[in-house]
Amino acid sequence: MNKRYIILSVIVLSIILLISGIILFNNIRKNKEEDKLYNQLNSVVKDYYKDYYYNTFGDNEDIRKSNAEKLKHVGIKITLYDLSNYKSNNEDILSLFKNAQTKADCDYNKTTITIYPIEPYGREDIKIDSNLVCGI
Repeated sequence: MNKRYIILSVIVLSIILLISGIILFNNIRKNKEEDKLYNQLNSVVKDYYKDYYYNTFGDNEDIRKSNAEKLKHVGIKITLYDLSNYKSNNEDILSLFKNAQTKADCDYNKTTITIYPIEPYGREDIKIDSNLVCGI
């Protein structure tokens, strides 16, 4: 009876460890994919703000900084689809955002980004909050 109990305990423990390992591996893979998408999104948002949006604040640097400061609390809210339209070929930007597992596109209209200008309110001084909807 003791031998049987030990063998059964080892088998149950092995199954538990195997299941735990599979769950851990899936979570790590999911987090890696999600981090990659968020990093891509942050890169596109930074380019958008630096190359396009910051210039809409005015004609000179002082006016731009003053106008950026006014948005520090409310932020600039856009969707991924709106973000992609600042370049002439928005398909290049949108093609970056797919679920790696299912190959399905992210939801471009439900993926939202809020850009908060931060001191000293220069071309690259922003904080980004985003909600990526990609079915991960």
